Amino acid sequence: MIGLIFLIGPSNKGDNNLKIKIPIFSPALFSFLSPIKKRADSFQERRDFVVKALNDIDGIDCLNPDGAFYVFPSCKGLMGKKDTNGKKIKSDTDFVQSLLENSGIAVVQGSAFGLEGFFRISYATSMDNLKKALEKISSFCKSLS
Repeated sequence: MIGLIFLIGPSNKGDNNLKIKIPIFSPALFSFLSPIKKRADSFQERRDFVVKALNDIDGIDCLNPDGAFYVFPSCKGLMGKKDTNGKKIKSDTDFVQSLLENSGIAVVQGSAFGLEGFFRISYATSMDNLKKALEKISSFCKSLS
């Protein structure tokens, strides 16, 4: 990053009034933002991974959020299917409960936020955890009949 610094000094020899003289660009001026950018880039990478992985699952549709650390994918394409225990998925609550019972993955039903037919996944965790969770979600969805 580049910052702008102005050298300040007397305008003329013997003058006690200080004037802005020369602008100088300094990367150090905004170097404190580097960790913030690094973290933002990390969240964007995880977001992109989660959205793509979810959209690769039949029956799941996920939009790309602009500025959150969670996504709200639709599970409407899985309604009416049955899990391996024969339980019919009739709502987002049924979906998240069956996902938890069959795969050990906890997500929140969208109806808790006024979004029936959706569920919420946070990507504020490690990429390794996300990869494992998305593999389990994919396997669970494939097991539905």
